[in-house]
Amino acid sequence: MRRARARLRPTSPAPTTGEPTPWRLRRPGHHRCHDRQVSEAPWWNPTAADLVGWDQPLPEVVILAPDYCAKLPLWGDGFGMISWQFTRFPPALLDRLAAWQHGFDASFHWEDGWTSETIRDEWLAEGHTLESLVRTELEGRAEVVLRLPGFDTEG
Repeated sequence: MRRARARLRPTSPAPTTGEPTPWRLRRPGHHRCHDRQVSEAPWWNPTAADLVGWDQPLPEVVILAPDYCAKLPLWGDGFGMISWQFTRFPPALLDRLAAWQHGFDASFHWEDGWTSETIRDEWLAEGHTLESLVRTELEGRAEVVLRLPGFDTEG
C-alpha cells in the first residue's frame, strides 16, 4: 500500500539571501532529522572551540551526495561526512548545502521516491548548482563529484 502524500508548506525566506528555502513536508510518522532552522546553524556564530583542531586538509575528492539525516551532504572516501569546520565555506553556502540535504530528507522516501516531479526537478537543479559553487569555493583544493541517488549522473 502506498502512503498518502503530505501537503506542501513553504518555509520562510532565508535571512541572508532573501531566497526561499526548499519546501518542507511532514509525512505522518516521518522522523524529523533537522529540528532547527538552517540560519540557526553553528557556522553563523562559531565559537573559538568550534574552530580548534580543524586545520587538516580536505580529502582529495569531495563527494556532494545526500544521505538520510546527514547534517551536510559532503563526504570524503575514508573520511566520512565532512564537517563544516573543515570546509571553511561561507555560511551562506553551508546554509544552501544544509537546505538541499533537508530537501532530500523531507521529499524523498526510499520506498515511494519523490513526493512530486516538480520537487524532484528543483532539487536536482539545485544539486548541479551546488556542485559548481562547491567546486568554485574549493579553488582546486579537491576534486568535486556529484552523486545523486536514483539518478544516472554519468555521461
